Amino acid sequence: MKPSYTFYARPERKNDRNEMPIYLRIIYNRKTRYVSTGIRVEEKHWNDSREEVRKSHPSEKVYNEELQKLRLKAESIGFELERAGRLSAVSITEELKGKAPVDFVAFTEAYIERLIENGSIRLAKQTNVILNKVKDFTESESVEFNEITMAFLDDLIQYLKTEYKNHQNTIRKDYQRLRKVFKIA
Repeated sequence: MKPSYTFYARPERKNDRNEMPIYLRIIYNRKTRYVSTGIRVEEKHWNDSREEVRKSHPSEKVYNEELQKLRLKAESIGFELERAGRLSAVSITEELKGKAPVDFVAFTEAYIERLIENGSIRLAKQTNVILNKVKDFTESESVEFNEITMAFLDDLIQYLKTEYKNHQNTIRKDYQRLRKVFKIA
């Protein structure tokens, strides 16, 4: 299944000059995200079926060119993320907005150092244990936050049960520590 990219006018968000914003709607796996295009036009200048600014608008060529550039950029980002195995509506949106993915491993290591500085040695060791388990599971020293999905966590549980022979309570405690890192991030 491929993501869909459509331009969508938001008439409920009109400004004082009666102009409505145009958004790029990204849908993938029934998850929807919106990215503002920065373009605002009056309702009479927007062609909803063709997803473009009408020729009656004085800047229609410039606006339509910007919209097409944004769609092409979103599609190319989608292809790149699909090749990397990280395709989601959220990741496409973050890439379009220029947000760099945050490395889970680096963030957790910095969190562990802060715990040690604050005197929480035991919690630091416990957090380091689950971090090492995640590293073993991914066979990588770098895991981005957006890679950690529900499917990733389900696979991690199976890995902890089979490879580490962890029981349910141990896995629950590890999850609590992972959740703590996510809340802080």
